[in-house]
Amino acid sequence: MPLSYPHPLDITLCIPSNEERFSEDIVIITDAVKLLRTHSLRWRSFSCEGPASFFNQLPIFSTVEELRLLRRLEKLDLVLIPEDPFTASPASDLSRISNIKYIAPPSLRHLRITFPFPHLNATWMNVTSFTGGFDSHQHFYDVLSHLDTLEILHLTHLYPLTIPPRRSVALSGLRHLKLSRCAIVELSTIAAYFRCPALRALSLVGGLHIHHVTQSCDKGEKLTAAMATGLFDILEQSKVALQELNVDLGVSVGSPFHERLFTAVSETVRTLRICSSFASKSLELEALLDQLSYEDNSQVLFPMLHELKLVADKGVSDALFRGPVLNAMERLIASRWEARAKVDFPRLQKLYLQRSQILDDYEEEAYISPVIGSSLALALLKYRLEGLDVEWLDIYYYPAMDLTVDVLEKTRSYVPAVL
Repeated sequence: MPLSYPHPLDITLCIPSNEERFSEDIVIITDAVKLLRTHSLRWRSFSCEGPASFFNQLPIFSTVEELRLLRRLEKLDLVLIPEDPFTASPASDLSRISNIKYIAPPSLRHLRITFPFPHLNATWMNVTSFTGGFDSHQHFYDVLSHLDTLEILHLTHLYPLTIPPRRSVALSGLRHLKLSRCAIVELSTIAAYFRCPALRALSLVGGLHIHHVTQSCDKGEKLTAAMATGLFDILEQSKVALQELNVDLGVSVGSPFHERLFTAVSETVRTLRICSSFASKSLELEALLDQLSYEDNSQVLFPMLHELKLVADKGVSDALFRGPVLNAMERLIASRWEARAKVDFPRLQKLYLQRSQILDDYEEEAYISPVIGSSLALALLKYRLEGLDVEWLDIYYYPAMDLTVDVLEKTRSYVPAVL
């Protein structure tokens, strides 16, 4: 450690949730934290993911003296994971940490905390990025009303709130709003009191199991248009001109929700990212891709679209990127790329495709061979020659390594006569 002086330190701790492993490692981990604390003047970021039992023993932010020693800290991540994800209830974890007192230094700019923090003392006016949830309207207002410099807000949770806030919150500098399913459902209770007129990016985030509330956010139920009225009200009342939209299909379901969301923001969005998470179905993705395709004499969605990203996340069946879905993807891209010759709107300029899969054994050839030389891959290579900035990556997560494969380059090497 002394040899790294005077460079800033970025620290990441990942604590095992398994009780047996935690008991074995706690002495080593505690000693490591003690050593790191002797260099706290150099801390630039601190990220800790672990069970409640560890946070009970993490006194780093508990005194004014330690606040003084952390005056250069810019980023703080405190992520609670259940000690037993199958049997332990979030409430049992939370009861042990709800009274912990943290003091964050004035230098803090980025904060992520995934459990209740009623006793967190921070200089909120300096924070530009915040991830967290709220268990009362008062807490919501107390924190957000002081975030004048906030640019990125990720609401992971809003506990069912029955009493409306007394005052409105207007985040005039907010550029990017990220919402979990849990937060979207409860937005209706605060929609009339929440404004973000400068919003440029909206993300509907799925696939998260958040254990910082007394009941689980993930009920296995996807959003419908009726459940998301608060979101639509905020978009309308704030009169936003979104330029970027990120949608996880694991959060929402069916055409009514997508049609209403897309219609609300269609005219100004230039970047669209669609992620098929573990909860998605191939039929939903196929229908959505067809919705985005251009047809003659039709009112096209996202007429200003310049960049399109399609991602099949870890754990998703590779069937999502085969057969009918591949055909729908090819129809979408071809219609967007060739539409400029027919109508006067910008041609798609950038395309990014990604599949990621968790595999037990090395099965690259069995997994990737159906798309090498496919009609979609050949069409993309053709569009690349015509000026489309396109990339298609397959990412494999094996127990011993990660592997990234460039599908279009594989196609070029396997079908050299094409290009």
